[in-house]
Amino acid sequence: MEVPRSAERVCQARVASSSTSPEDAGPSDGPQREGRIILKARVLRAKCLIGLGHTDDAVATLRVLLGTCERVLGRFSPVTIETRTLLAQQELLAGDSASAAEHFEQLVELGVITPPGEESPLTELESRVAAAVA
Repeated sequence: MEVPRSAERVCQARVASSSTSPEDAGPSDGPQREGRIILKARVLRAKCLIGLGHTDDAVATLRVLLGTCERVLGRFSPVTIETRTLLAQQELLAGDSASAAEHFEQLVELGVITPPGEESPLTELESRVAAAVA
């Protein structure tokens, strides 16, 4: 499938703007900061692939990226969690439900998502706020 030039330019612009954004990089300076910027740019590239409907390419990119994020940033990094979430969603869309389930289970273990039917701390907080306002 041919990628329209305008879509390509938008993706390149997003990646370029991300690679210079200090708030995406984290607080440290030097090589660690540059590494975080590069990883965040790769996440944006994967999101562009997703937006363009290139699920298989997105899955391949996200699998490599997840390994790198875990090694460099750790399991609990927001970038790693975002990458794992995107990968699980795309694997599910691609029909690889076993891999998607594995990643969703890891997200449950990390406390990022709650299993269906269980109330999360966020829903409990929302309920309390709604009751207080009413």
